[in-house]
Amino acid sequence: MASIAFKNTQFRAMLEKLQMAEEGPAELPKCMELPLETQNDVDKIEELMKDPGNSKRLVIYLGSIGGKNLVETIRRIMSHLITNKLAKEFNWLGRGKKRSFASLGLNKILRKATRRNVLLAKSTEEEIASIAKDWFKYAPDREGGRKERALKNMGKNAHPHMNEDIDSSE
Repeated sequence: MASIAFKNTQFRAMLEKLQMAEEGPAELPKCMELPLETQNDVDKIEELMKDPGNSKRLVIYLGSIGGKNLVETIRRIMSHLITNKLAKEFNWLGRGKKRSFASLGLNKILRKATRRNVLLAKSTEEEIASIAKDWFKYAPDREGGRKERALKNMGKNAHPHMNEDIDSSE
């Protein structure tokens, strides 16, 4: 079993080298800076992607990030693409006061970049969308957010009767 995994890794590496040789190095276009930090940055990159050359280079760049499986690949691409702070301002459909990621050209870039991994080439739209949805959903938990919220809740629940009078017989 270990030799099959090793051969699979070798095969994947050879395919990736062949792809890179055909398309050149995976470099981000000079006019783009990642990760995106603001809504304005998103609007700028959406405009820049109207140039097919920029879109192709972005797909190649993000596709070169890779990952061991579909979940890891999408998470790695998304974290290179968008800061966690900005991710908190998005969800998949734009419900509430958040912006829709599904409606952006970046969604198409994510799908194409993910499928550049030969092992993930047949990933469905739903599989990719589901993982991306979760990535946005759990943005508040990353970078210490979950711990911060737990500590905040612990403080509230530690002394539930703190504000009550000690002597209730009066």
